[in-house]
Amino acid sequence: MCVRIIMLCFYTLGLLAIHPPVFALQLPEVEPRLNDYDVAVERGDRLGRPILVILGAEWCGPCKQLEKELELPIAEPLFRKWVVVKVDIDKELGLANAWKVNAVPAFRILGLDQEVVASNEGFAGLKKLLGWVDENFDSANPQTQRILRDDQPVEPKTVIELISLLRDRRPATRKLASQRLAKNKSQSVKPVVEVISSGNLSQKIAALEILEKWSAPIAGIDPWDPEPLTSQRMSELKAWLELSVDQSSGR
Repeated sequence: MCVRIIMLCFYTLGLLAIHPPVFALQLPEVEPRLNDYDVAVERGDRLGRPILVILGAEWCGPCKQLEKELELPIAEPLFRKWVVVKVDIDKELGLANAWKVNAVPAFRILGLDQEVVASNEGFAGLKKLLGWVDENFDSANPQTQRILRDDQPVEPKTVIELISLLRDRRPATRKLASQRLAKNKSQSVKPVVEVISSGNLSQKIAALEILEKWSAPIAGIDPWDPEPLTSQRMSELKAWLELSVDQSSGR
């Protein structure tokens, strides 16, 4: 018996050597910080990443402190999700003037087509900077912006992403997500109805606005109510939903 166990162990070790197990998803590549704005734009377009512009100057003490802190392990996720570029305001006066830089270090988050999504000035520590950057990631992510602005019919996966974006803290993002869902009733109607009972407050408000555009029976439904749907309201909404689905499928 012991011999068999030993042989099985050696056999298993041999298989692991040939086919090592994968215990974690592969992380995005770390992109080094760049010093050329045009190269950063090209890199962002190619990788589909938002751009963090760090505006500084050689004479700026806090800028030098920031550079040191960006080399710490805690900053690594930044370089896996963003294209980071340093711009010297004394050498790039055009960019500094265009972005109205009044103090350094200054930060500009760029999204799709180099649109400035968020601005910040002054350095209060790496943790605060990383927190601010994370807060603005979804709004700046070019892939998210393409989902919001695309005119093509939505797929089920896109509907889920748009429903999630109804949570976004930025009204402009919620508005674009709502508009795209409203334009694609046949694909969106079921998930939008489900949001009334399962979404957060901003999702419920957006869903009710969409349902109102679709002339759904939503009178009396209060998004601030923890249980906004009574059994009667739910029955009316389900009946409307079934009719909408039948009409969309041509039955």
